[in-house]
Amino acid sequence: MILTGFMMVILTICMYVIACYIQNKFNYSILNPALIASLAIIFILIICGLDYKDYMIGGQWISKFLDCTVVCLAYPLYKYRHMIMRNLKVIMTSVVFGILLNFIIIYFVMNLFGFSKQMIVTLLPRSITTAVGIQVSHQMGGLETLSIIFIIATGLIGSILGSSLIKIGNFQSSIAKGLTYGNASHAFGTAKALELDLESGAFSSIGMILTAVLSSIFLPFIITLFY
Repeated sequence: MILTGFMMVILTICMYVIACYIQNKFNYSILNPALIASLAIIFILIICGLDYKDYMIGGQWISKFLDCTVVCLAYPLYKYRHMIMRNLKVIMTSVVFGILLNFIIIYFVMNLFGFSKQMIVTLLPRSITTAVGIQVSHQMGGLETLSIIFIIATGLIGSILGSSLIKIGNFQSSIAKGLTYGNASHAFGTAKALELDLESGAFSSIGMILTAVLSSIFLPFIITLFY
């Protein structure tokens, strides 16, 4: 079992390094390292006749290390704390508007196509970081497993399309770039923002945190007004 765990860790690291090399070589946003590495790992597991439980013997070790890396986000927040406080009104407005827009689009579009309340509340937490999003989905009566899929898909899509949308919008400031990633694509977007610069990473981090906190308060309350 320990040997299997080590093999899964080595497999994950190797696939991610290869995926980063592919993205750097071809420079296409669609070649997101997390996406390419995940698909490659799934393919290898299928070929080798292994399942998710086999992978998670080592995957849980990686997960525990990743939990520790969250504290790294404290550094850019501390370094740019004064800038964050100066722009707090803009940040709060952006986050609240993003939460409301997310609700309006999902609720009315899915209602238009006849989806049930359960499916709507399952999709609503898609822009919240996974740990919080699962709890929000559960609180509103959603399907947690599907919520995880929607959250991961939103993060991946946002991190892939984010750079193109920033260019189209001609965003120049770090606050605009950071909040674009953090508000919509949580941890995936924040990782992408940190690739731009530390300042963008700080605004993405605060956007991600506030989106998670405020969504966990507002979404369950708003949904009760409609059902």
